[in-house]
Order: sequence, then C-alpha cells, then structure tokens
Amino acid sequence: FDIKAPNKIKPYNLSLPITEIKSKNRVLFIFETPSTDEINKATLMTGDQGALLINLVNYAKKHFIVDKEDKDFSWSVINYINSPLPKGSESRTIYYDYFADRVLAYIKKFKPTSIIVFGYKFLRHINSKGFAKAEQYSKKLGIPISITIAENNFTVVPTLNLLNLLDASSEEGLSNCLGIVAKHIATGIVGKLQ
Repeated sequence: FDIKAPNKIKPYNLSLPITEIKSKNRVLFIFETPSTDEINKATLMTGDQGALLINLVNYAKKHFIVDKEDKDFSWSVINYINSPLPKGSESRTIYYDYFADRVLAYIKKFKPTSIIVFGYKFLRHINSKGFAKAEQYSKKLGIPISITIAENNFTVVPTLNLLNLLDASSEEGLSNCLGIVAKHIATGIVGKLQ
C-alpha cells in the first residue's frame, strides 16, 4: 500500500504489518512516528515501540477486556509522520498533508472498527481535512470518539505517544502511564470505556 509522495518528500515505503482474524473487530494502531529501528528495517513493529505495543495489548486483553469475543481481533499498524521533519512551514504543511492523506487512504482500505492513536498530531491535523471533532478530542486521552471516513464509522481513542514513554526517565511514572495506556487500548479494542 502506498500513495504517491509529492516531489518535496523522499519516496516513502515502510511495510505495514496486518493480522487477519475472522472477527467483527478490526483495530488500527496509528503511531505518531516510527522508531529508528523501524525506519532502518523499513517495517513497523520491529523495534522497541512494536514490542511495547504487543505487551500493552496482551496486558489489556488479560486485565481489562472481559468478553472473550472482544479479545480476538484483526489489526494493522501505520505511522502518521516520519522523522526528521523538513524545515520551513510550507514544507511541513506539504509533509503533514501527505502523511494525513496516506493514513486516511489506509483507513478507507483497512476499514477498521476502532482506531487507537498514539500521540495527538494526527487528530490535530485531520481537523483541517473536515473532521472537526478530531482536534477537540485529541488531548482527551482514553475517551472514545465516533468518526466517519468514506462511509466507514469507527471509534477513535487517543492515548500517549509510545516513543515518548520509551524515553521516560522515571520507572515509577512510566509504569503508571503504561497501565493507563493499556486501559486506553482496551477501550479502543472494545469500542467503549473500560
């Protein structure tokens, strides 16, 4: 899956993992940025961020999701932006638009029932693309919101950026945040507050 990048953006081809399970639930995880490992290997979910996500999903399934039917779901992952960002506001706008369009096109293709967004930039940016509710909820972490794109209605749950958590210096603060993020993931998987 790819859409054509504008001339100012280097060709971008990062493999997007997808798991297909016969389930009514289809969950899309949107990372704010890929990790250095993921960029070097050209595949999401190959670095610490991917390992952390898998551990958080397993924790959410074990501790927060009650119904067995909700524990099995198809999933995929995509990143919103790549780093480093170009300099200059015009270049950044082109860059953000390209990546927002790329994610929106993938949403239309994957047709998720739930989206879990790590970080706030994607929701803030799609506000300018006609999804007015998105920005007002971008910092209300763990609160499910309903959005429709291309006649596909789904629940979006914003949460913390995983790379920021991996860089956290306090182990105690990190463990508290990870439990909260796991609860947000459970809310996204089930589609309602847990």
